[in-house]
Amino acid sequence: MDLSFLIPSRVRRKVLAYFVEEPKAQVYVLELARLIDEPPQQVYRELINMENWGFLFSYKRGRQRVYRLNKKFPFYPAIRELIERK
Repeated sequence: MDLSFLIPSRVRRKVLAYFVEEPKAQVYVLELARLIDEPPQQVYRELINMENWGFLFSYKRGRQRVYRLNKKFPFYPAIRELIERK
């Protein structure tokens, strides 16, 4: 199923899919940008949005910020189901 009608941002769809497919992942912005083949600035913007919503957590490791999934996010099961069906 193509989720572009529901989630118009291609980068947002890719970031969501990455964290649903890799729920234990802990990634830096540049690392994730390379993994999903998207510009780091756009990936960073989506990570900040998702952290503000509560979908992701972040913490500092050295001078960089690491992002990881918040499995207790209220809509995580629904998002996971949507992503897995596509």
